[in-house]
Amino acid sequence: MFLPIWLANTVAKLAESSAKKSGKKPLMTTFSVYNLARNNTFDYSKAKEELGYTTRPCAETVKDEVAWLKKEHKI
Repeated sequence: MFLPIWLANTVAKLAESSAKKSGKKPLMTTFSVYNLARNNTFDYSKAKEELGYTTRPCAETVKDEVAWLKKEHKI
């Protein structure tokens, strides 16, 4: 589901307000909307060079995530 930024910010403000009253975590926050709107790219070359960091294929990660969600009865 995609929302325009202005609408996402409005929803986030309402979610934060509701969460504050209920004591529950908000579904989304204005900070999360801010970060998503920036659409940053990250460079992990230093971690790769200095720490030997590697990534794995996205499909493998998604497959493992779905398996975990099923195991936890979340889906």
